[in-house]
Amino acid sequence: MINKESNSVEWSGLMYELEDASEHLNVLISEMENDPEFDEINFKIQLQHIFFHLNRA
Repeated sequence: MINKESNSVEWSGLMYELEDASEHLNVLISEMENDPEFDEINFKIQLQHIFFHLNRA
């Protein structure tokens, strides 16, 4: 497992991807709750973007 002390560069990359995934997930949830025109296509696009971040992590 990557750890902050012995792999600081890799740790930074991991944290970046996880934080970005979290941010995009929060946006997705907000848009689903608040945008009456939010549709399945938007859902799939945004979810795929989140998965890309998780996969890179």
